[in-house]
Amino acid sequence: MTKQLQAVSLREVGCAPLGCNLMWEDAEMTDEERAAQQAAIRELDELTARFKATEEAHNQARDALHVAIIKHLMSKTLRPSQVSSHSPYDRNHVGRIAKAAGVPPLRDRTVRGLKSE
Repeated sequence: MTKQLQAVSLREVGCAPLGCNLMWEDAEMTDEERAAQQAAIRELDELTARFKATEEAHNQARDALHVAIIKHLMSKTLRPSQVSSHSPYDRNHVGRIAKAAGVPPLRDRTVRGLKSE
């Protein structure tokens, strides 16, 4: 491909210093270059479609896992550390999921703040 980067000088444009205003000089593409470009575009379109399809499946699986985690923490059949050992999340992230879903803590706070009195 014979595209060349040219800097437009201040004298030609009258608004920017030399080298700041850049433009591409378009040249005709050869058939070989056009075919390579179309093949690249097709490949990217196919991979993007596959990515979007797997992304949706991933989102559904993650949502189902979060529902199961919340269900078991609400029923108190498993503790957060047990859930974390059988899920891809660590104990802190399981706690964030539970807190966002409104799961009550296993025990009440034992320490009060100074401003609470």
